[in-house]
Amino acid sequence: MANDIETTVLIVGGGPIGLLGAHLLGRRGVRTLVAEKHLQRLEAPKAHALNPRSLEICAAAGLSMDAIHAVATATEDGQYVRMVETLSQPPIGVIAYERQDEAVRDLTPWPLINIEQPKFEAVIEAALHTTPNVDLRRGLEWKEGLQLGDQVVSTLLDRTTGETVKVRSRYVIACDGAGSNVRDGVGIAMDGPDGIAHFMMIHFEANLRAVVADHPAILYFLFGPGLNGTLIAYDIEKTWVLMHPCSPDTTADAFDEATCRAAVAAAVGAPVPDLAIKGVRAWRMSAQVARRYREGNVFLAGDAGHRFPPTGGLGLNTGVSDIDNLAWKIAAVEAGWAGPDLLDSYERERRPVHDMVLDEAVANHAMEQRGIGVLG
Repeated sequence: MANDIETTVLIVGGGPIGLLGAHLLGRRGVRTLVAEKHLQRLEAPKAHALNPRSLEICAAAGLSMDAIHAVATATEDGQYVRMVETLSQPPIGVIAYERQDEAVRDLTPWPLINIEQPKFEAVIEAALHTTPNVDLRRGLEWKEGLQLGDQVVSTLLDRTTGETVKVRSRYVIACDGAGSNVRDGVGIAMDGPDGIAHFMMIHFEANLRAVVADHPAILYFLFGPGLNGTLIAYDIEKTWVLMHPCSPDTTADAFDEATCRAAVAAAVGAPVPDLAIKGVRAWRMSAQVARRYREGNVFLAGDAGHRFPPTGGLGLNTGVSDIDNLAWKIAAVEAGWAGPDLLDSYERERRPVHDMVLDEAVANHAMEQRGIGVLG
């Protein structure tokens, strides 16, 4: 049938983990299809930190480090976390975000950077245009999968045409995020508390350089009699997110244009003349790890397998190491120099890391709640 596709690996989800996985597999000669349900890359900046280990993986994978650094937050703007009542008032306290000075290069060639997730995705996607064996298709939404022997037959919806697409693959990797359809479809449960905190993410654009003045930071934790939340300064002169605490039953409908503008003004502590609200989304903080990382030849990677509090910037970076671990093992099995039992080591090696990271992220969140301040 015209809508039948055969490939070795189907990656569901075209975020940073899925795109990086395709690049890693393609370079190793493994035919890979990436199915992303959205027709265009989402604008919301989302994650922002890439730690040294993630950058080392990117460099080893042949990604352009110049391209990554060209769109990263300026180092002088991303070195600190500040505690404030409002952005307009002098900081209550300050801590270093993570060392990013030249002396760190004695330990790693790639000190931590801050980068908007969509910009990181764009760098990887640009590399995919010259990566062999990779096909990226947007508008394909995974619906269900049937495992037949050593094959997985996935049914996807083409959201452009409304037609059904069948994909036959040796493996499926779920990189479709915290609400993974693939994970739920193969019946893998999540263990741990869901909904330990609730926020409304208000993505806005404004040039707040004059307000920040000589107190730049990547994060501003808001403490005091007014709005308590977090401002994330992806780009001080343009791109911001306000994490506004809310009740579990609050929906984005409750945050109309006027409400969002008032919330941003309260966080800034002054009117914002050039303010543009770009998007609003409810977000639930969880602390969960998947009960298992594999069902037959379906594997979980990134947020599909773990949901961490954002304090510490651990989610995206853990996902990068997940897909790096899994990709070479699938390639080794397909090349014939490793047996299929090698794939069992993926969970054995990654679960202890996820358990440790989860404990660290929860502890960071608890410190943040007490007003001590942590990285995020």
